[in-house]
Amino acid sequence: MPIQLTEAMIRTGALKESLARGREYYREGAVYDTAISEDILTAKCRGAYAPHYKLRVEFDDAGVSNASCTCAYEYGGYCKHIVALLLAYLNAPASFETQTAPQDLLRELDRDQMVELLTALMRKHEDVRNAVERWVAGTVRKSAAAKSADRAKDTPQRRTVDDTPYRKRIRALIREAGEYYNPYDEGENEELVQGLDEIRQVIVDFLDADQPRDALAIATAVLDEIRKSQDYVEYELNELEDFTDQLDMPIAEAVLSTELSSAEKKNLQKAIGDDDYGYPAARDALEYGWTATSRADEEDDNDDEDDEVAEAGDDEVIEEYIAGTANDWRLRGYLRADVVDAQLNVLNRRGDHERYLATALAAGRHLRYTQKLVELGRGPEAAQYAAQHFKRAGEALTLAQQLHAVGQVDEVLAIAGYGLRLAQPRAELGRWLAPIAKSRKDNDLALRAWMAVFDEDPSLSLYQKIKALAGKKWDKTRTNLHEQLAHSWQHQVHAEILLYEQDWDAAIALANKTRGGFSSQVVEIVADGVMQHRPDWVVEIAKQSAQALIDTVSSSHYPEAAEWLARVKKAYRILGQGSTWDAYLARLREDYRRRPSLQRALKAL
Repeated sequence: MPIQLTEAMIRTGALKESLARGREYYREGAVYDTAISEDILTAKCRGAYAPHYKLRVEFDDAGVSNASCTCAYEYGGYCKHIVALLLAYLNAPASFETQTAPQDLLRELDRDQMVELLTALMRKHEDVRNAVERWVAGTVRKSAAAKSADRAKDTPQRRTVDDTPYRKRIRALIREAGEYYNPYDEGENEELVQGLDEIRQVIVDFLDADQPRDALAIATAVLDEIRKSQDYVEYELNELEDFTDQLDMPIAEAVLSTELSSAEKKNLQKAIGDDDYGYPAARDALEYGWTATSRADEEDDNDDEDDEVAEAGDDEVIEEYIAGTANDWRLRGYLRADVVDAQLNVLNRRGDHERYLATALAAGRHLRYTQKLVELGRGPEAAQYAAQHFKRAGEALTLAQQLHAVGQVDEVLAIAGYGLRLAQPRAELGRWLAPIAKSRKDNDLALRAWMAVFDEDPSLSLYQKIKALAGKKWDKTRTNLHEQLAHSWQHQVHAEILLYEQDWDAAIALANKTRGGFSSQVVEIVADGVMQHRPDWVVEIAKQSAQALIDTVSSSHYPEAAEWLARVKKAYRILGQGSTWDAYLARLREDYRRRPSLQRALKAL
């Protein structure tokens, strides 16, 4: 049996300190005499309070089933020596000496030799004697009938993973987070988030390894410990709430992937709670399984067609689709939304493509349906279906990127171009599509793509890019762009574009329209931009803006007021009215002679 071991499993099974020290021991080469015998690792590790410690790790097909070390560690999870051993095997399994399996050694002995060997070991080692006695009591003394029944049974189900390390790990994470919790710190506890994510990844790893019962056992244990933590943690940890939300889908997938006993269902229900809050996919999976109720339950009970679907059940609708006999109205998507994604994930993991497509189609999961078609080499069919059913530009972008990854460029341009007409946001789609369309010499599509970006995220540089691309269509395109700006709140960009086009009067009209009590950034941009061309307007708007700031009688506003007065001075100089400026400044000094902070600002002028 190949040993199941990942770095995530190691991280999950050890506390932070043990993990860090274990890595050091591994890098230092503290582990030696490493050996493997079937599913058991043994080794020695350099010790701080002994010449060495003896290590032993046992595996089953769920991962580590037991780990022991002769050190005195007792703080939960793997000790640093076990961590070092596991890292050694994970990174260099070939360096472990392969030992002959026990049964192969014993097979060479006859009955008398076996009795002699066991007798000697039992006399010398009390633990061997105890183990033999337990084995004899539990196996040899069975009745012949019991033996016969045992042989007749199918291969026994393997042992479920031991959840103890995960319970210890989550308890340690929560206690540490609770101990150092700061209610005034709005940031995440990164160590807690990382530890929780590692546990979640282990659960997902078990699902991917087709071991849903183990995934469920760990998830149930972890949720149980989180519930118990309310008794010893004073504050609510937001990271735990986010973590439990992330477990909803893996739990639902595990439920759908195995047959649970009544007791197992009861334990899981207890773990997720009975208040109908949270875990929507898991609850639906527990209640409905693969026979999800239809959306007709939530719609008009007098709709005969919906009632017929509800009575028939979704499984029948899916089977009709597979057989090619379903009516169109029965494929509108009646599966419960909360559990459908879990069903699709399970079907995808099983490689059941036909039922995956049927379920996605019946549930109205248009994006996942088309993605599976592309995965199966049916790109043109996916693009055609998407053009009939997609509603959002984001869906078109996701499918187009998948099509592009497999080299189906014609379909990319078709579906992405269609996406530019769908619901916003479209900017991300436009940014991605425009260079591709340009490289295919489809300037019209590239222009549409950049126009979609401009609609949501306008800028002067993008305006110039569109102008260069539009060519003979520029006059019409320009009108459209300015209409977009006129109906948006992007006044600063609008001002920059008007100044770029040297439309001074339009820029001034925009500044007058958007000017607030003191001024605005738009007015500043326009005032600086039209200084040489409309200095008389700059004089008036700058005076008004400076006066509004002075009237606040707040020294914090005087530096900005001085900046506006500097514009007044510059505009007067352009007009050839330097004496008018001098008189205006002298009047200000006289009027506000009792404001020393303002006087200092005026002196700089």
